[in-house]
Amino acid sequence: MQRKIAILSALPFCLLPLAAFAQGPSVNVGIDVTSNYVDEGVTASANKAAVQPHIELTQGIFYGGLWFSNIVSGTDTLESDVYFGMRGDLPGSSGLSYDLLYTRVYFNATGDQGGSLETNLSYAPSDAFSIGATYKHDLPGTASGGEVNFEYSLPNGFGLSGEIGHAFAAGSPTYGSIAVSKDISDKASVEVAYHDTTTTTPLYTLTLSWATDLNGIFEK
Repeated sequence: MQRKIAILSALPFCLLPLAAFAQGPSVNVGIDVTSNYVDEGVTASANKAAVQPHIELTQGIFYGGLWFSNIVSGTDTLESDVYFGMRGDLPGSSGLSYDLLYTRVYFNATGDQGGSLETNLSYAPSDAFSIGATYKHDLPGTASGGEVNFEYSLPNGFGLSGEIGHAFAAGSPTYGSIAVSKDISDKASVEVAYHDTTTTTPLYTLTLSWATDLNGIFEK
């Protein structure tokens, strides 16, 4: 009897891949232009501006894409990220969602920088507010870390978001950020953000973002 209950409890999760193909694929393309490429509170572009285009394909709960940015790191000037994952609402829950993401990072001069696996769980008690927690683990490797984050939609197209995180290694700094955004249109927005760590000086960024869905591109 216990085995039967366990199988029935797991059934909604087993049906997730089948539900993913109930609708056709969609493509999202976009670009960010930022005053500084900041990752976990540290500049990756030597405090210079960065241009970051992306393209993402979504099929149900599955997705994958490419993301690029100019960087300043020794002889490297370009970062290319290849990523794929699955995300959606947890079956039988109210406001709980998940996102499982694997990312592989490549630099133009030194090549493969390794990959990371992220597991994110978030809770949205309302359409305006959500809070989440993420666990990160390098693959290959043993480095790991975690962060908590939130997003809050304000009236008139404004938004407030933030995060705080820490790598689970001796001597690793704690990092955090807080940002205010404003929708310019249904495809464009602008964001001002404050970034800091426990070992570096604060950084401020201004980012202009644009993105659009190319729905129907696969339809005959």
